[in-house]
Amino acid sequence: MHVCFAGLLVLLLVTNPPQENSKPIRTLSRPAPAGASASGASTSPCGTDHDFRTDKKRGIVANGVILEGTRGIDTAEMSSIVGAISDSCFDEQEDAVATYVSAEFLQRGYLLAKVEHVRIDIGDALAVPKPATIHADVTEGPQYHLGELRFQGNKAFSDEKLKGVFPLKAGGVFSLSRVRGGLGALRALYGSAGYVDADFSPQLEIQSVVDAMDSPKALIKISVNEGKQYHMGKLQVLGSKPQADALEIRWALQEGTPFDVAYLHKFVQDSRAELPGDFNEQEGLRTFRNCRDATVTVTLILDWRETVGKKLSDTDCEKPKTLQP
Repeated sequence: MHVCFAGLLVLLLVTNPPQENSKPIRTLSRPAPAGASASGASTSPCGTDHDFRTDKKRGIVANGVILEGTRGIDTAEMSSIVGAISDSCFDEQEDAVATYVSAEFLQRGYLLAKVEHVRIDIGDALAVPKPATIHADVTEGPQYHLGELRFQGNKAFSDEKLKGVFPLKAGGVFSLSRVRGGLGALRALYGSAGYVDADFSPQLEIQSVVDAMDSPKALIKISVNEGKQYHMGKLQVLGSKPQADALEIRWALQEGTPFDVAYLHKFVQDSRAELPGDFNEQEGLRTFRNCRDATVTVTLILDWRETVGKKLSDTDCEKPKTLQP
């Protein structure tokens, strides 16, 4: 069985309505804070990391979460799932809520979890966002572990090197955040060696269980498109000569060496004493990728305010790509 990894965050398996049988019911809820339902009263802030609304002037905040139907999840893990959903903000739509409930189970290795019969009970229809209690039936299914991590298309680094920077190891419980962190680590590794266009396409394969005593396994295949390797080109410092000379001496990435994307931010942090006190890294540090000779020119603009709002070309490539660590 294969699952497209690009859609894992929004993967929602809501097929096959539950059978009416005597399966055990597991319920956990987090009560709404006192005073949250009074008209016009402030509700629990959801914060930017827990605000999934498409319209910030509407939607709901999950002050209560009741999940029923799970079989094998212990109380601590259920509390963690409920806690992650509680006080989050969503669009007032059952399918939107189900997506994020499903993602929390997916995050913990329950790759085939089904989230069904979502119900949203509004506490105060006039509040923004509306405090609500979320109800859902969940069949979590088996918890999957990583069986194997495979790479294809990689030439600059060996499989062992790539596996070494990937935080999810064979045998570990499948974790979406660790996969996400692993992709970030791969980007950082390739970016440090000049492969600024490196792209990674993961796919997930759920493996058949051979031994009933073994944990269910999932295989991750990552296709690597390394792109060309870029090297450091010219460094230009626009500003007073004394400052420019001091910064050029401090710059350690020599012309012709593989370009290191992360070095840009490190240089700014290490050179605060030589840079203007109000230096803005986003506006004052510019890169230009020359695709023809695979070099990157770096320009430091000490009088960065003169460039604010101006669109400066960052490449002569057909598909521009901003260099970010």
